[in-house]
Amino acid sequence: MSSLDRDALYRLDILVRYCEDTLSKLNSIKEQLNSDSLLNKLVEGIRMHELYILNFKKFLNGEIDWIPPKYTQCNFGKIYYSIDKSYISKTYGEAAASMFERIGNIHMSFHETAEECLKCKNNQEFKMLIVELASKSSMLVDMALRLSATLSRN
Repeated sequence: MSSLDRDALYRLDILVRYCEDTLSKLNSIKEQLNSDSLLNKLVEGIRMHELYILNFKKFLNGEIDWIPPKYTQCNFGKIYYSIDKSYISKTYGEAAASMFERIGNIHMSFHETAEECLKCKNNQEFKMLIVELASKSSMLVDMALRLSATLSRN
């Protein structure tokens, strides 16, 4: 894979900044809730997603050797799949459980797009996949923020 062009680098940098901004918001909510373990896991998951993006960017740019993990094996996935959906449903309601499930679907789709980026040979298609990856990453982070807001109301 050749090094990334400026537009792709810029989009990945925006994703990292967006994760950082969201982490700041999540930490503010977390302080209000004291030590809600589910919220703590969400915050840690977003941190891990941010690290994945940084590693993905460095890998694509030839800065590191890295094998992008599958969606169940990345650190976000390990955190996500350690959470019991039925616990969320019982404790926070069906709306929260539905958001949680959507996070999982978006996360899986994010990894599918990341894999497509790695297989892509066409530069224009690669740029489109980076845009799609950015969109899915933003949706994932947004959904985690929405879920945390729901948790803070309960």
